[in-house]
Amino acid sequence: SRVVAKPSPTISPTIGPKTSLLFGLFLLLVSIAPVHAMEEVEQARNLLKKMAAANRELDYRGSFTYEYAGTLKAVRITHVVADDLEYESLLYLNGPRREVIRGGLSPDCRKGGDDFLAGVPVPTEFASHLEANYELYLRGEDRVADRDVRVIHVVPKDGMRYGYILSLDKETGLLLQSLLVGTSRRVMERFQYVDISYQLDSGEKAVLVARGREAPAVGGCEEPSVAGLKWQAKWLPDGFRLVSASSQVEGQTSMVFSDGLSFVSVFVSADGNPAFPPIQAQRGATVAQLARLNHNGKEYAICVVGEVPPTTAERIAQFVGPK
Repeated sequence: SRVVAKPSPTISPTIGPKTSLLFGLFLLLVSIAPVHAMEEVEQARNLLKKMAAANRELDYRGSFTYEYAGTLKAVRITHVVADDLEYESLLYLNGPRREVIRGGLSPDCRKGGDDFLAGVPVPTEFASHLEANYELYLRGEDRVADRDVRVIHVVPKDGMRYGYILSLDKETGLLLQSLLVGTSRRVMERFQYVDISYQLDSGEKAVLVARGREAPAVGGCEEPSVAGLKWQAKWLPDGFRLVSASSQVEGQTSMVFSDGLSFVSVFVSADGNPAFPPIQAQRGATVAQLARLNHNGKEYAICVVGEVPPTTAERIAQFVGPK
């Protein structure tokens, strides 16, 4: 006898009302997710712009702490803007008494690295390029210094830089807390206001302006020139640009680079000791890489300092050389 194989019957899935509803919700979520992500990035971008403006343009007085490598500094800050110029007082409240007065700087031309004194990461004039190297995420609301804040996570896209968690005053946009996050997701530095006021009387402002006008000038708004520099950093992480530079006749050169949040300083000195080996030291998030270079029979010392991973500082130092 002959056995005839019968074709298997085609099974048509039965889609009930519940399955159909879930499938429809899935498609809706898939279509909404990219739009929601774009809106979140746009909100974060606008908040960062507001933050940069607030730190430069608002009058405020407060106290903040700055913690790094087991060290805690407390600082009282007063900041005012008069006649389109910034004036600022930074009084250190612990350790040796120290006060820094800065004045006469236009809010439109604050230089990169200027905020290191206050431990405040503030996007520079090219903050719009941050997204090329960082992901921006909104992370809800919190409370700092008895003020409602919006929280933004700034996550690096590569291992060449650190990330930040920024808490911005919901009303004014002023940065009230900053956590610098290392590559292992450990908080390496913490900046945080403990009190803040935006109400300054006219007499207090006048005193600070008068003291600021007596302080040494902080420099103009001109773009850094590379024309007179004899040295250059031939490799930098993507997004880093020159924000300030100087060169002296003694053969010393200094350059500051930034990607909008992170800063790296490069120093070249003509007094390099050939017996001195390359050294790397780190304190908190700040790393210092010292290297040597022999050029035309002369020894040069190269020092790279910045809040970047040690491997980044080491590679930058390796690629510093004459033009």
